[in-house]
Amino acid sequence: METQNENGSLVDKITNWTRTSVTLKLLVITILVLLLLIPKFMITDLIYERQSTRQQVISSVTEDWGRTQVVCGPILTVPYYKYYETVNEKGEKQISKAKNNAYFLPENLKINGKINPEPKHRGIYDLVVYKSDLNITGSYGDLNFTDLGIDEEDVIWNEAFITNGVSDMRGIKNDITFKYGDEKFKVSPGTKTELLESGFTINMPQASKELLANKDFSYKLSLNGSSSLGLVPLGKVSSYKLISSWASPSFTGNFLPNNDTVSEKGFEADWKVLDLNRGFAQSWTNSESKVSRDIYSAASFTNLLLPIDDYQKTMRTAKYASFNIILTFLMFFLVEVIKKQRVHAFQYVLIGLALSIFYVLLLAFSEHVGFNVSYIASAIAITLMILLYSFTIFKKRAMSLLLGVLLALTYTYFFVVLQFKDYALVMGSIGLTIILGAIMYFTRNINWYKTSENKPEA
Repeated sequence: METQNENGSLVDKITNWTRTSVTLKLLVITILVLLLLIPKFMITDLIYERQSTRQQVISSVTEDWGRTQVVCGPILTVPYYKYYETVNEKGEKQISKAKNNAYFLPENLKINGKINPEPKHRGIYDLVVYKSDLNITGSYGDLNFTDLGIDEEDVIWNEAFITNGVSDMRGIKNDITFKYGDEKFKVSPGTKTELLESGFTINMPQASKELLANKDFSYKLSLNGSSSLGLVPLGKVSSYKLISSWASPSFTGNFLPNNDTVSEKGFEADWKVLDLNRGFAQSWTNSESKVSRDIYSAASFTNLLLPIDDYQKTMRTAKYASFNIILTFLMFFLVEVIKKQRVHAFQYVLIGLALSIFYVLLLAFSEHVGFNVSYIASAIAITLMILLYSFTIFKKRAMSLLLGVLLALTYTYFFVVLQFKDYALVMGSIGLTIILGAIMYFTRNINWYKTSENKPEA
């Protein structure tokens, strides 16, 4: 009989300890937080999947309209004969010749362009494409073959041609007339050189040194493209100027603008690049294959950015999911400790799942009504859900309302942080520091060693 009482007493002690131990409750809450990271990762994968779907839609539109455009040229190519000395089987020396190419870049190159953006909608997705009008002018110099070790008697003048690179030929929307000196030439597709991946060529069957050297050129190019326009500085002095009504540009590539002005009405930017700034010379022969790799690496890009899209904002919001769950659980835990109101582990699970559903609602609604409206609606829905549920847990309206207000402030704080694109990390760090400091202040008088000695109220 005494043994049964001793066993019963031991069981009662263990049961009472598991119900009242703050340490055990903290351990359980920690495990629940870690388990709730699984839905967070699933939500992150869902966001990536929706982003991938959006990208597929964008790709289908740009395939029809025109991809990112890179304009490179013009490059003057002049073939010549190169002679080789060989020895035949009898040991006799023989001279053979083969065609080679000499390449010349413009002395100066000027591009004045206008980019006309055209926002598009495909289903629930937004994207931006553009029409560009480029006025390209410049001139060639003396065409010095001597510096290349070429005798002008070996130059094949009537096979000279000019090549202009365009990365996506489907985007060309005008009939191009290339004016060189006083002559006008029609263009034909293809590059006839390994230097450029795609583009068009101007053949000059009547060419001579008098026709090619020290001449101005000009042509207009109307291009459809998407997202970005790249220009390659091939002149000894290259000058670009682009204007657009798009208010969210980004300038990338090997050279940034010397001057740029961005406002709500659009942007204006200009570049000036010298041959000394690049990694290739103004003239070379095709034995110097390294040049072909360097040409495109010198491009400068003007990107038409959409404002931070809803998927990026949702992804940034999801990164705060762990903090949101921890802060909410901490609120309920402190009520347990301070007000002696017991919260069951299963109730923590339901609250955590409600917090996770917030991100699914945010993603689903943001695809239709925008991020801000979706965030506010989802935050109100989850806050009300947890508030009403807390009424049944605490049975004290004042305490539940306080938790509801704190939860609403938490969502408001994260929403404000997300609006600071450049200062999000600073604002987030400051806010979390303040929150931690407030928790430390309000729990400073709690004797954590004695909290388990007081039984929570039923």
